[in-house]
Amino acid sequence: MRRFGTMIVLSMLLVGCSSSSPASAPSAPPPDVAASGDSPFDALPPGITVKDAYTPVLVQVNNPPTVPVAGTDGRFHVAYNLLLQNASPVPATIRKLDVVDATNTGKVVATFSNKQLVDPACKFGDCNRLRALPATPVTDTVLPPQQARVLFVDYSFGSPGKAPKYVMHHLYLDGAVSPVTTTPGPVDYTVTPYSISASGPVIIGPPLKGNNWVALNGCCEPGWPHRSSPVAMDGNLVGGQLFAIDWKKTTT
Repeated sequence: MRRFGTMIVLSMLLVGCSSSSPASAPSAPPPDVAASGDSPFDALPPGITVKDAYTPVLVQVNNPPTVPVAGTDGRFHVAYNLLLQNASPVPATIRKLDVVDATNTGKVVATFSNKQLVDPACKFGDCNRLRALPATPVTDTVLPPQQARVLFVDYSFGSPGKAPKYVMHHLYLDGAVSPVTTTPGPVDYTVTPYSISASGPVIIGPPLKGNNWVALNGCCEPGWPHRSSPVAMDGNLVGGQLFAIDWKKTTT
């Protein structure tokens, strides 16, 4: 706890997708759901197909299956991190990422490109989503050979019913078009099914007692301290603060 003048600051890892208090928190999904999307070698859910292709940049989700979380803005938010690793000897320039409905890949859920990927002039908001590990800003979208980047992904729905059960990730880049390529060329592929329909959230009561509490620094856009703080732990890049918020209590 930190005291600043007439305010007390208390940091708590609670779910929230706006700068106000949240409505719910995701619980651990059952084993059959948890397996889906955790590994590229898992059996695909019915109705989902991943086409065989050479994929010079690996695309891996760094979070367990999730669920759209209600925010006080009236929308339902999904947030997670993607690990992009260039597994080729050719530099890869990331152009765009489309998050698509896994059972209807022509339906785009969210798109990240241009300044959303890298914008040195932007400090907070829908920008600078592409980072060096674990979360250092970069100056361009070039992914050197045998190096990795993390991409902050978040999007929202007007209601839970509008969210697909699974999404996939359509990556556009200039990079190796085959294992023997020595110069970059245009490449795109749709991979990495990910469940955003895990078991329902745990409903919690008010985390603090009394009045005059204000919730700040909530989910989900980059630049805010919790969203931009993945940590390398237990062999994974853990986004443990995705839904953290800071509670501040005024004393007057």
